[in-house]
Amino acid sequence: METLTQRPPVIREIDRNALVIRLERNQKDLLQLKSQLNSYRCEPKTHMLFEYIENLKNGMERLRISNLEIIGGLRQQRKAISDLIERAKLQLLKFNQLKEGVADYLARCMNH
Repeated sequence: METLTQRPPVIREIDRNALVIRLERNQKDLLQLKSQLNSYRCEPKTHMLFEYIENLKNGMERLRISNLEIIGGLRQQRKAISDLIERAKLQLLKFNQLKEGVADYLARCMNH
């Protein structure tokens, strides 16, 4: 009995489309997080909070740019799909960490 070393093309295409949709959703979520941080209620009141919010905003911008690169690659199929899938998984992990950072920042702002 032969074993398949690669996934069938149909499954890879479904994975690719699902990742594109997820990354596009993350792009929208990044915009919402950014608008939350730009709210007058979230203005930093200490130097530490100012540095924190700047780091979060810089991280958001890096994620946004990287998301666009990965989405473009998945749509154009110019790179090996496995490389893009790994990058996309890392992006999703980084997004979740950033989201937790924003929640932490918002909690700190409410305490000051």
